[in-house]
Amino acid sequence: MERRIYVTLVDGDISRYVLGRITGMLTAICKEDPTSNAGYGIYKVGEYSDGVKEHSHYGLIEKTTEEEYSKFKAIVEALYPDACKFDVDVKF
Repeated sequence: MERRIYVTLVDGDISRYVLGRITGMLTAICKEDPTSNAGYGIYKVGEYSDGVKEHSHYGLIEKTTEEEYSKFKAIVEALYPDACKFDVDVKF
């Protein structure tokens, strides 16, 4: 299957533990070689206010197949509903 870049936005209000679990799942499921340091990145996308609270998001970038990404998405949605936005169109 063809690999392409997927971007996942993770709610910045979640704990570092949950963020670590999500990035770990991304690495284990989607990375072509999980032992390699190359292939994905994590970055803080930005902060915004809704008038009540400050919010931030983290972006996770991975080059993977549609099948692998679908597995990752299903598991994350089951464990942490509404914590992520999947396959987001981001300009680099």
